[in-house]
Amino acid sequence: NIHKFIRIDVPDEILIERGVGRRLDPQTGAIYHLQHDPPPPEVQHRLVHRSDDQEETIRGRLRAYHSQLQGVMAAMNETTAEVLLADGTPS
Repeated sequence: NIHKFIRIDVPDEILIERGVGRRLDPQTGAIYHLQHDPPPPEVQHRLVHRSDDQEETIRGRLRAYHSQLQGVMAAMNETTAEVLLADGTPS
């Protein structure tokens, strides 16, 4: 049984910016963000922009999320689960 359901709300444009700015160092597995957690200069040359962090991929995932959200929330409201909403804007 589900006892609690947490929905974290973040505007789409913020999610896109967070994803598009991510870079992977394939040598160490470290994840950096070009604005929020910049990589050191000595690793910049080897960073990879993963295919799942491309803008169109992220937009596609967001379309799927939005198309399913209403049904998920309706199902949760039919249960005894406590539904909590959280602001995920602060990173």
